[in-house]
Amino acid sequence: PGNHIIDALPSVIFADFTKLATAYDFITVGRSRIADQMCDVLRIVSRDGTRYSYVVWLDVDTKLPLRIDLLDRDGETLEQFRVISFAVDEGVRNLMQGLEKANLPPSLSVPKGDAVTLTWQPGWIPAGMSLVSQNRRTLPGLNKNMESKLYSDGLFSFAINVT
Repeated sequence: PGNHIIDALPSVIFADFTKLATAYDFITVGRSRIADQMCDVLRIVSRDGTRYSYVVWLDVDTKLPLRIDLLDRDGETLEQFRVISFAVDEGVRNLMQGLEKANLPPSLSVPKGDAVTLTWQPGWIPAGMSLVSQNRRTLPGLNKNMESKLYSDGLFSFAINVT
């Protein structure tokens, strides 16, 4: 065991849906059962077809995501997060209260590099994307610089690397 928590939850859980509304459509599909819980099913579809889409199953009572499918442009599943057993009762609530006082290890994060300004710009990026970070590093063994720019809309991210 390490001394850091590594986040393995899909990015859609942390998304700001009001910001995503310009680039994605949110479509209510109906209801289905996951982990013996009734769920509302929601599709999150890219408006311009340049990004992946999601299907999200939200527990009707708690609004917790019990299944999240990441789909490519052809609708094929690329990644799936699925809850297989789900229970929220007084026992679970009491255990969760104990976590508020627990001394947990820090979340793992990427250390910030030196601030760098790159002079090149991509000719096109999808609407709603913004620059998240940029860096320059030397490729080991090649003695060449690689410059990278990371873009995101809060749900989908991509990087452009130039040598």
